[in-house]
Amino acid sequence: TVGFYYLLYELQRLRNQESNVQSLRGLIRDLEALGEAGRATSLDITQLQSSHEQAKRYLAYRNRVFFDELDRFKVQLGLPPDIELTIDDTLLEPFEFLDTELLEMEYDSTTIELSEDQAVIQTALDSIQELQEKLVNKTASFEIELADLEKVLPGRLEHMPQAEQQELVGFVDRDREQLSDVKQRVAELSEAFEQLRLTAANVDGADEEAVGNLLAKVRDQRRLMLQTMRELTGLGVVIRLEQVTLVPVELDQENVVEIAMENRLDLMNRRGIVTDVRRRLEVAAEQLLSDVNLVAEGEISTQDPSINSNPLDLRRSESSFRAGVSIVTPLDRVRQRNNYRAAQVGFQRARRNFMAAEDQVKLDVRRYLRHLEIERRLFEVNRRALRVAARELDQAIEFGDRPDADSRPGGRGVNISRALDNIVYTQNELIESWVDYETARMALYRDMGLMEIDENGNWR
Repeated sequence: TVGFYYLLYELQRLRNQESNVQSLRGLIRDLEALGEAGRATSLDITQLQSSHEQAKRYLAYRNRVFFDELDRFKVQLGLPPDIELTIDDTLLEPFEFLDTELLEMEYDSTTIELSEDQAVIQTALDSIQELQEKLVNKTASFEIELADLEKVLPGRLEHMPQAEQQELVGFVDRDREQLSDVKQRVAELSEAFEQLRLTAANVDGADEEAVGNLLAKVRDQRRLMLQTMRELTGLGVVIRLEQVTLVPVELDQENVVEIAMENRLDLMNRRGIVTDVRRRLEVAAEQLLSDVNLVAEGEISTQDPSINSNPLDLRRSESSFRAGVSIVTPLDRVRQRNNYRAAQVGFQRARRNFMAAEDQVKLDVRRYLRHLEIERRLFEVNRRALRVAARELDQAIEFGDRPDADSRPGGRGVNISRALDNIVYTQNELIESWVDYETARMALYRDMGLMEIDENGNWR
């Protein structure tokens, strides 16, 4: 069967792969620019291009899988597969870690044309100024998101061991410091670009040396702005990542068993069946009891009509009287004894079925509760793994942008491609653990008998 949460899982995997393809496309463009400056080899670019083509092939595969599963879901609902059906992906909004606006800003910054022409430089600075204003606003929006994270932080810390609490608090403190550094850097960039705009307005267009120096400064500042955007993108990923919370289940194994025993309607029905069978057994037992009856009978007669024709001439000598005791034992009641034995067998069968049903319910709720705890831990592990993978990608890109980076061919491409693969893998693992947690949580409430569905089919 295909469940709704499974469709959400497939949809998110498709989106993760789309983001991977988009990221590779942008990184290829950046490496090509570095290659023109002599800071990246053709092998680096070729490796990323190869990874990009592989990612596109896998994206096509994931797209096919999603729509195949969507058609199966339609048929499962009794709908024709060719009917138009969209999935409500509201539940996936917390997993939109990448800021699409920042990605577009990164793309726009790399497509700004620059040349040794004063007018072109002036136009480029105007475009950069627009991006810089957006960057200032985006930095302010991340400050709001960080404040939202600090609001949900106490609730997350309540369900963590002491060591994990300290680790999470340390992560958030570093994120806060990093955002403060980015904010300061953005302010410095704004001042630098404003100064460059003044310089560009006053520079002599005929002075090639002055124009060349101005162009070099603009390129350097644009590179710093792009690095800041990427750092802010990575910071936004980890801030949004830490905001994702799981619905807590404040129950232990004793609680879930007790609740299930009290609320499962099927157990109530089975208990009623046992009661009915026991009553039938009691009725059969009563029918098997011994009977003791006192019997008395007599006859009052007259003489033979040939001797005495008077019908009212009753004579003692012609009369008789008998009295006795009639006893019927269980040994004599063959049919009742067979019925009683059958009732005994039926009672034991119903009793064992009820006990087996109880044990199965206990097994189910205990298993789902353990499953919940394991998936909660896996979710936290995948959360930390995604944070590490995001840092790995940032470091791979930052290392490749350094002038003193390793000049061996292929190093940049391999590092960046591997880091992107790790991000996609951990993103898929994260959404899988969330889906498994939610599925187990609903199964637990169902097996406890607490899942009440209203007339609209919604879980109350």
